[in-house]
Amino acid sequence: MVAAGQMLQARDAQQELLAKAEILYMLAAEAAEVLVGVFQAPVVLAAEAAEVVKRIGAILVVLTLAAEAAEVVALPTEMKCMAALAAQELF
Repeated sequence: MVAAGQMLQARDAQQELLAKAEILYMLAAEAAEVLVGVFQAPVVLAAEAAEVVKRIGAILVVLTLAAEAAEVVALPTEMKCMAALAAQELF
């Protein structure tokens, strides 16, 4: 009878230890997820920042090309004005 009681106590203690071990395992898994998130966040932010910089660079290239195209388009008009002024001076 005493041995049966001790076996029940041992089994209860074992189940309690298993339950605590399971809780510790879940806490460790959650802590690992948090750590991964903490270390992953700067990497994600850096990638997003790089994408923004790339887009800004592309916009600057387009604006530069547009400005150069505007200069090229304005050049013939400028030449026409200069020719008209030169013609006025001649006549």
